[in-house]
Amino acid sequence: SFDIWRMEMENNEAWKKSKCNCPAVFKHYICKHIVGMAIRLKYCKPPSAAKTVPIGEKRKRGRPTKAKAALLIQ
Repeated sequence: SFDIWRMEMENNEAWKKSKCNCPAVFKHYICKHIVGMAIRLKYCKPPSAAKTVPIGEKRKRGRPTKAKAALLIQ
């Protein structure tokens, strides 16, 4: 499901003090929405190691294998 989060972003210098109404902010005082917008607005640069991480892999061709039985009673 898609949820709508509201953000209030400060100027270039104080982007870390931005506010968002997602649950992650209440725990860690920063969330992926704040960091993503800061990178998009060029307030900060992502580390080069983050660009080398693969996002996802394609599925293999054909039918998926059948799941094996978890419990075997003898």
